[in-house]
Amino acid sequence: MLTDFLHVIPDTDIAKTDQPVTVIRMNSIANAVGMFVNNQTGEILLQSRVTAHDDRTRVQHVNCPVSFIPDLIF
Repeated sequence: MLTDFLHVIPDTDIAKTDQPVTVIRMNSIANAVGMFVNNQTGEILLQSRVTAHDDRTRVQHVNCPVSFIPDLIF
């Protein structure tokens, strides 16, 4: 997950942002503005301007900055 701002509430396993966000998982990429994550239930809500791309036919190599989080674990 890539975003400039992420508000994490550890006691409730909730994370949210109102900023642009990119979620990268395997060969899928989703972009949105705003996101809500409930780590207890696994719910991820992308709030607006959502676009997604899934390319299962190729292996994707991504140079990710340090802020990349492969799985949402609080």
